[in-house]
Amino acid sequence: MANFWLKLKIWTKIILSGLIAIYVLAFILENHGNEAKLWIFPNKTYDSTTLVVAFFSFLAGMIVIVLIRTTLVTARQVRDLKERTRSAKLERAVQDMQNKAAMLRAKPSASATTEPLEEDAEEK
Repeated sequence: MANFWLKLKIWTKIILSGLIAIYVLAFILENHGNEAKLWIFPNKTYDSTTLVVAFFSFLAGMIVIVLIRTTLVTARQVRDLKERTRSAKLERAVQDMQNKAAMLRAKPSASATTEPLEEDAEEK
């Protein structure tokens, strides 16, 4: 039964690939001779075929998508960098506070280990 599903999967891919290839060939044959006027700038038009216009339109769309994706990734990286910098600053601040607290705790414990005052010794 597994062999059947593998054969079905392979034949489905072959048929879809063939249909796509036939469509691409039909698209090229039907559009290679059609004239198209492309407006570029005021009083500037470019006479070409529909096929060339479609190709450059798809190319421009791909470039725009890549630029948008790059911009979004860069924005996310900047946001992550700011967050990491903020976290590092907070960690340094907490570490400084802990160091200061440790220094303050060390001073009272150091005075407790000194010998008692003479007045206290006389009372005993």
